[in-house]
Amino acid sequence: MMTTNGGWLSSSQQKVLESLTALTIAQSFNQLIEDEINQIKKMYNEKKKKFEKNWEDAQKAGNAVGKDITVNEVLEALDEGHVNESSMVGEPKKMISAKEKQLSTIGSSISNYITRVRSSINEIVDKDQALASQ
Repeated sequence: MMTTNGGWLSSSQQKVLESLTALTIAQSFNQLIEDEINQIKKMYNEKKKKFEKNWEDAQKAGNAVGKDITVNEVLEALDEGHVNESSMVGEPKKMISAKEKQLSTIGSSISNYITRVRSSINEIVDKDQALASQ
């Protein structure tokens, strides 16, 4: 147990100290997580652009190979090879959106935890002040 002004800390002072330590750790952890989430989201956005570019390139390649056929025939041929907008753009974007939602949920959970710790600290301080004023 720690001492203050030559005496022992009260239990509420000890709780505040422990809570502040937990809050500091949680805030540091939160910052690390937010930085990682932002990096992952940036990567996801780059991947989305690449999916769209790959689909455009597949269409161009199909058009170059099949100069004597219509656009619809090119798309049908690509689709037969499972090369279509859904498989190259739509499905990957859905997967990325689901992952982004998970990241947001993680970020919210950490923020909620920090809010609860702050609230707990405020409650302890308020009770301690009320007792001190009696």
